Amino acid sequence: MSEVLTAPELSQQKPSAKFLPAFFVDIVELGQEFNSGELPAHMTYFPPIEEPYDPQYAVYARKTINELPPFSAQVGSDALFGDNRDIPVRIIQHDYRILEVHRRLISVLGHLQHDFRYRTPYNPHITIVDEEDARTKQGARLEMGGLSIVEKLTERGTWKVMAKIGLKGSYE
Repeated sequence: MSEVLTAPELSQQKPSAKFLPAFFVDIVELGQEFNSGELPAHMTYFPPIEEPYDPQYAVYARKTINELPPFSAQVGSDALFGDNRDIPVRIIQHDYRILEVHRRLISVLGHLQHDFRYRTPYNPHITIVDEEDARTKQGARLEMGGLSIVEKLTERGTWKVMAKIGLKGSYE
């Protein structure tokens, strides 16, 4: 007789997984980890993807965005995001270049499981970690040279930098 696994046993066998393509204000390094809830200031290019990370996703993303040149974007006004509208953010002024990166990521990641509400409409914003950080104050300009993909390591309760994808002439 084969063993039947219950839902709790199944979830212990395969932890839930998610990953996130994001621009980080601070330089992050491959393999660097951050405690859950302590990601540095960042702008998501795509909502959290509720599937395990596969390195092939970075290959596809790199192929589709690497030809785009780096650019700068301007930090705008304060806002509150999240389901409860309790997460302080600063809006990034809409720029066709941010929207182009986002659009290209949709073309390679859009089929993966994610909450569609968080990309339609796409509202680029920086999470506020330090109110006094001059780089994220209204009117500041951010140099957008690429993005990183971080994966939630549920067994450790951390996020880990799995890939760095530069725009043309930027970091890899």
